[in-house]
Amino acid sequence: MVFGISSDIPVAPYSLFMTSYIGQKPRVGSNISGGAILPIYDELYRAEAQGGIQHILVRHEQGASHAADGYARATGQVGDGSS
Repeated sequence: MVFGISSDIPVAPYSLFMTSYIGQKPRVGSNISGGAILPIYDELYRAEAQGGIQHILVRHEQGASHAADGYARATGQVGDGSS
């Protein structure tokens, strides 16, 4: 059993990622869009619509890390900048 999901039920990797990610209760996340990450963006959209995560679209990996660093310094909370 992984993340409370029985192993005999097929689960998409992005679904497991989002279960873990949302479990960390991030407030703001900055990411780069792209074809390979689109299923995760669907889940991010749903989480944002429910008021769980504010998503910031950045154009470069360094932008994501700078956004996360700035957020952490300004709020004292953990910033997330993934790509």
